[in-house]
Amino acid sequence: MLEQCIQESTCNGSKLLTFDNICYQLSTENFVPNGYGCLHWNEAWYVNTSILSGVSTSAKQSGQYVILNANGTNMQVAVMNNSTDRFDLLSFFANAFQYDGTQLVLTGLRLMTKIYAKNFTLNKTPAATINLNWTNLTTFTYQTYFGSLQGPGYQIVLDNLLVNLYEL
Repeated sequence: MLEQCIQESTCNGSKLLTFDNICYQLSTENFVPNGYGCLHWNEAWYVNTSILSGVSTSAKQSGQYVILNANGTNMQVAVMNNSTDRFDLLSFFANAFQYDGTQLVLTGLRLMTKIYAKNFTLNKTPAATINLNWTNLTTFTYQTYFGSLQGPGYQIVLDNLLVNLYEL
């Protein structure tokens, strides 16, 4: 997918992250690389929905790829440079990967200080539209639980993450 690897000319402005245009994307699955969408990704796993069976990907809005938190671990998305970069987390689509009633816990941070927090209960279908409009973030975290359980199967599928990026 070399043709998709066009360098970002700017990291300012609104971006719809579909996860269908990751540079050197494997046809199956892998970690979301740092720099995708001008952001730093930790424990974010992209997957081609065509290889999945027995689980729900109703959040898929575009193309074939979605992301989920790798093995049900906590996922973190952050700016590339804490001292100068910020982003607004506007919205995304999400669904429970395998179990109805999976909890999604989101936290928005600015320089390691929690400024936003919200919990959602998600089912396999239908997908939920998560509208946050959280502004001036340096990091957001994404945790999933099913009761007190965490791990494989207790993930949330996410697609079409809308962010606004800017420099101070």
